[in-house]
Amino acid sequence: MDNSDVFRANAAAIIINSKGQVLALERNDIPGAWQFPQGGIDRGEKPLDTLRREIKEEIGLDVDKDMRLLAEYPLWLGYEYPEQVYKKFGRRGQTQKWFLFQIKDDSTQLNIKEVQTVEFISWKWTDIDQVVEQMVEFKKAVYQTIAEWVKELLH
Repeated sequence: MDNSDVFRANAAAIIINSKGQVLALERNDIPGAWQFPQGGIDRGEKPLDTLRREIKEEIGLDVDKDMRLLAEYPLWLGYEYPEQVYKKFGRRGQTQKWFLFQIKDDSTQLNIKEVQTVEFISWKWTDIDQVVEQMVEFKKAVYQTIAEWVKELLH
């Protein structure tokens, strides 16, 4: 198979606090770019297991201990990379399985500087629409879909 036709399977999470704010993470490689936790699904791995691994590696939280799973989006959502990203990764884009979690304790502090990977340099609790508004164009439709889903579930 030619890699140009490959879409990477990915799992992504919206983590909310008791006020309905979402956890946004600022990328290390693109300061000012905020996103939600996500990661590539390894061969034979289930999407929820991917998030357990990725969230532990990226932000140091234990999904089963620190959070409650609230919902799983019923469909896979995907996006295509723009040409410069496509050339960098050798893939056409990503397909994502989304999950909604609530952090059990709002006072939980993330120490993203002491995790396995330093993918992120900062974090904040914010309104989901703020993350969607500043999202790169090629991911925006997926983020808008997920934001609407989350808002429906929370109201």
